[in-house]
Amino acid sequence: MQLVFSYGLFFLSCLSFQSNLQAQSAILGRFTAGAVQEKVLLDWQIQAGRTCDGIGIYRGTDSVDMSLIHYIPGVCGDLSRPVSYLYLDSFPHTNQVSYYRLELGPRIFSAPVSLSLVDLQGQPWQFRPHPVAETARFYFAGSAENENRLLLYDMKGSKRLEISFFGNEASWSTLEFENGLYVFILYDHRNKPLQQGRMLVRH
Repeated sequence: MQLVFSYGLFFLSCLSFQSNLQAQSAILGRFTAGAVQEKVLLDWQIQAGRTCDGIGIYRGTDSVDMSLIHYIPGVCGDLSRPVSYLYLDSFPHTNQVSYYRLELGPRIFSAPVSLSLVDLQGQPWQFRPHPVAETARFYFAGSAENENRLLLYDMKGSKRLEISFFGNEASWSTLEFENGLYVFILYDHRNKPLQQGRMLVRH
């Protein structure tokens, strides 16, 4: 493996890219983006028997207009086995959706993947906005690979919400919640508590 870090997949509408997208689907086994400690890890695999001449990595704030941020020269892939690649983007866009795309040889582009990376400003978790009015958006620092579970209680100790989710963020409606404070506990996939705090609802 070569180190060269709510996930969306969008297809380009431009007709000139359609045949290239079909070509890249036969080349790539996977292409994902994930958050790792306020950075973005790109992970992709070139299928066995497929090669390309260099890999360009592009980034942008929409799914069409992107700029080259890194280039891997030389022949990529292998005729006898699949080859996996990683690229760590240490300076990603924050507090907005970032889009990434691969160029697998001249003018052969992958479909873009997207990721929303939130700058928590050194805090372990945040609600945005806070106080919460109609929709609670919860962000936390930690691994995005495994399933997490969040429980929410009112100040009387009654459980008002339980949700499971993957990634570093979750959202839910608070329209049926009364104004006031609520306590949350966040658990990891091993049922180990990760974070605990309060959410204020103010309609």
